[in-house]
Amino acid sequence: YDRDDVELAESLLKVQDTIPICPNQISQHFALGALKAGHPWIRQRVEGLLSNRRNAIEALSSLGTPIQYQKSGAIYLWAKLPESVT
Repeated sequence: YDRDDVELAESLLKVQDTIPICPNQISQHFALGALKAGHPWIRQRVEGLLSNRRNAIEALSSLGTPIQYQKSGAIYLWAKLPESVT
């Protein structure tokens, strides 16, 4: 998305704020199941996510343009596409 589009950025922040404070019922059941399964089960899933993050960063790095991402937390990656792609 165009990061200079203030109206869109504000809307995205509203969506992002709604997700953690208003989980739907099925998400709540999954969360309870994860808590009951314990730390080893959760750690195994997180390791898979870390692998996905590394793969995505590696793929976007091949574009030769800057990538913005956080080193921990959710997987949000922002990359400027080369002019030849836009």
